[in-house]
Amino acid sequence: MKSIVLSIFTFQLATLLLLPDAQADNKVKCTTYSILAKEEKGAYSKSLKKFKHIFKKMPFKIYKSFKLLNKNQLALSNREKSAKIGSNLKLSIKLLDRILSSNNKTRYRIKLRILKKKEKKKKYSPIYSMVMKLSRDKPMFLAGPQKGGGTLVIGLICQ
Repeated sequence: MKSIVLSIFTFQLATLLLLPDAQADNKVKCTTYSILAKEEKGAYSKSLKKFKHIFKKMPFKIYKSFKLLNKNQLALSNREKSAKIGSNLKLSIKLLDRILSSNNKTRYRIKLRILKKKEKKKKYSPIYSMVMKLSRDKPMFLAGPQKGGGTLVIGLICQ
């Protein structure tokens, strides 16, 4: 009986000691891209050339130039993380779930919001909000608000 109680106590103690490391490994590493897309002919940013095959398809094929404005690294968890994507815009992302499909491919259910800073105030209010499923290592792009004579395109890749 003492050995069972001791074993349970040892297991609980080991679980408590390992918990912070387990939580640290539980984060999902994501890269966000802020891209200015314009209909006028122009150059691609070098770091975006690997996505050229995506930008040749609808709805992005109407744009002829893509300029990288910002690239951020975020470690997602069940708390909301944000990255600045413009002078008055920020991207807010929260990991909701991990989904393991039948073919052992990981997908993430993510809440994504674009927030705009109100004039003369420090508060941000949402202008776009959605929940999406994102496959691991697969880039996802969406067209956002108008900006600087073009359209702001948001990119997201999670690992």
